[in-house]
Amino acid sequence: LHTLAKTRCRPPCADMLRALEARVLAVCGDFEPQQVANILWAFVTLRHQPSKELVGGLQVRAVALRIDFIPQAIANTLWAFAALRLPPNEALVAGLIERAVVVQDDFNPPGDCQHAVGI
Repeated sequence: LHTLAKTRCRPPCADMLRALEARVLAVCGDFEPQQVANILWAFVTLRHQPSKELVGGLQVRAVALRIDFIPQAIANTLWAFAALRLPPNEALVAGLIERAVVVQDDFNPPGDCQHAVGI
């Protein structure tokens, strides 16, 4: 999904997106923080609204991994929720804010903070 979005080729057909979404849902429990952020970024880039079930699964995984998020993954994840016009759940917001405080000195203002402005 991420590679498909990154190549920016013609928009994939709806059947392909549904199949990829089902696969992501099946394996998102194994994702690392960057993979969560990358998948959300891909949905924004492809202009595809993910299912509520998938969004819920990604949020559960992100909350479980919150202590492993780096600044870029924090910014990209929150930016993607804003760009998709999806309200992240309270646990995700609280967990990523808590983590952002811990890693605040590692944020790259020109890059990471540009995404945060979208929030």
